[in-house]
Amino acid sequence: MLTQFRKFAFFALLVILFAAACRQAPTGAVTPAPTTPPETEEQEVEPTPVPTQAEEMSKTIKLGFMGPLTGGAAFIGQEQLGFVKVFVDEFNERTGLNVEIVEGDDEINPDVGKVVAERFVADPDILVVVGPAGSQVCESTQPVFEAAGLAHLTPSCTRTTLTDPGTSTFFRPIPTDDDQSKTIAAHMLDTLGVTAAFMVEDQSSYAVGLVDQLEEILADGGVSVERASVTQEETDFSSIATSAIAAGADVVFFAGQIEGQLGTLAVQLREQGYRGIYYLPDGGFSLGWVSTAGEAAHGTYVTFFAPDPNLVATMAPFNERYAAEFSAEFGAFGGAAGYTAFIALNAIETCAGAGDISRACVVDALAKTDLATTPLGLPVRFGPGNQIEGGSFSLFQIEDGGFTLLSGDEPSAMMAEKLEYDGTIKIGFLGPLTGGAAFIGQEQLGFAQVTVDLFNEETGLNVEIRAEDDEINPDVGKVVAERVAADADVLVVIGPAGSQVCESTQPVFEAAGLAHLTPSCTRTTLTDPGTPTFFRPIPTDDDQSKTIAAHMLDTLGVTTAFMVEDQSSYAVGLVDQLEEILADAGVAVDRASVTQEETDFSSIATSAIAAGADVVFFAGQIEGQLGTLAVQLREQGYDGIYYLPDGGFSLGWVSTAGEAANGTYVTFFAPDPNLVPTMTPYNVRYADAYSEDFG
Repeated sequence: MLTQFRKFAFFALLVILFAAACRQAPTGAVTPAPTTPPETEEQEVEPTPVPTQAEEMSKTIKLGFMGPLTGGAAFIGQEQLGFVKVFVDEFNERTGLNVEIVEGDDEINPDVGKVVAERFVADPDILVVVGPAGSQVCESTQPVFEAAGLAHLTPSCTRTTLTDPGTSTFFRPIPTDDDQSKTIAAHMLDTLGVTAAFMVEDQSSYAVGLVDQLEEILADGGVSVERASVTQEETDFSSIATSAIAAGADVVFFAGQIEGQLGTLAVQLREQGYRGIYYLPDGGFSLGWVSTAGEAAHGTYVTFFAPDPNLVATMAPFNERYAAEFSAEFGAFGGAAGYTAFIALNAIETCAGAGDISRACVVDALAKTDLATTPLGLPVRFGPGNQIEGGSFSLFQIEDGGFTLLSGDEPSAMMAEKLEYDGTIKIGFLGPLTGGAAFIGQEQLGFAQVTVDLFNEETGLNVEIRAEDDEINPDVGKVVAERVAADADVLVVIGPAGSQVCESTQPVFEAAGLAHLTPSCTRTTLTDPGTPTFFRPIPTDDDQSKTIAAHMLDTLGVTTAFMVEDQSSYAVGLVDQLEEILADAGVAVDRASVTQEETDFSSIATSAIAAGADVVFFAGQIEGQLGTLAVQLREQGYDGIYYLPDGGFSLGWVSTAGEAANGTYVTFFAPDPNLVPTMTPYNVRYADAYSEDFG
């Protein structure tokens, strides 16, 4: 269990970093027109039309799905397909693309799977395949997909050799049986003290490979191992149960994939009086066989290669969709399939943005995948053999008809054990809740409250927010900070929002030993050298000025700039840094200073136009001022570029400015949560409690 300090540190950071990165896709390359051989008379050759990015984006894109949709392992395939559908629907709604699923039932049979794969590769509109589910089918389909250059990602094939060496088109975002066998062996040897094991495999490449690896490790550990082999068609395991009991096995391990077989062996072992341990690998993560086995399933250990989506807060919107459309009961196979589809769809989105809807682009995009997180709470980057880097198996035990997590990586920041503490814990919040910058403070406070609510529900703690209005004024902020610091129940502070207030409050919080984390103070000197109690989980104006300057110089070709700052330490510091970089690059810079109380910027507009400025840059924080300058610039005929730093990421001034806001560039130090799927549960709560419009 995490300590309360670690829980709070993680929580405080989570309040600030409420998004994951969104990328701008590269511009697509234009295909040159083909040439014709020279002829006796000069002919005009019409170039081959090149599809526009809009045309590429409007295409129907097909995603193939392979899995066992019928037969004894249908519980795996049906759950996987349902979650893939949920993720595709969410993707289409979010991106405006049109991805359709082509279903293929491989019956978890390698021969059938090969036929399905051949049908998929023959359809040129299928750009990527999610599946197969069983290692024996992955083996049979790898050559088919490789020959066609069609990427396929498995959500559940774990046989180690599939990515050793693997193929250029096969991607596995889950760990292997090498990892699983080590996890199981360590648990059997170090925790359960197993000395005799009886192992059963169902003759599939998945089961044989896993049992081979596990048997070797256990034998090296001094365990006596006996082994039996069955087919996937058998229905009576009484002789297996008799043999296991006769062998004096501490544990019976069954590497099976057929739901009915798993339950039958459990029941027949108990019927014959077996008192030892029943142990299943990932094929046993199914509520179906547990229900069939009843009391005989109790105490069974099960390993799995991905987190249970029921335990992952960021999976909530996908779980809810699945429950509404398919079944309220589901296990980890579906979550892993949805996670795999998310990776495939991410590659499709990259290629669509580049104007290159092709199989080759998808393969390339998958190979370059580098995701810090996913809805399942797992990062993704592929290493040698297109095998996921990192990853581990989790260990579950069946209790009261369900799966209880015993060990494994916590898949989500919001997954937490219930903690026992009866007191009320306070978090301070400082921000502009009134005045011209209230749009910043009110939105920040709303998201902080949403995150606190989720935290309390997950942990059982009782955290309250003590909110204070600093009016984005350093003098008011200092008084507020002193009041918050005097409250001994306040353990950490979120805020302030403006750099000038961060400057005035740093000494107050340092003297009180009270940690404070800013969600939006970007002035570089605040952490150079900083104080031991001030934490900034966002980049600085040094980063922002370099980003803006590079865009102005390299993309916009700016030669003259007119810069406006509002006399706050944030604005002055940012403009100082940006002006220096632009001047060093030969840009002519004019500059003006205003107060945060001014309401008329017509003279600023006149000066900017007289200076012949390519760009007007306004480092402001007051919503009304940003809109007013935009309008007055356009009223005076300015047709250059209006450019705002992070203070301009507000729908309010855009609404006020109307058409005058069109084309404005804005930088920001964090992703827009509207574009981040893992922010969905927080966004939904915020929209319900506060406003559907937020930045």
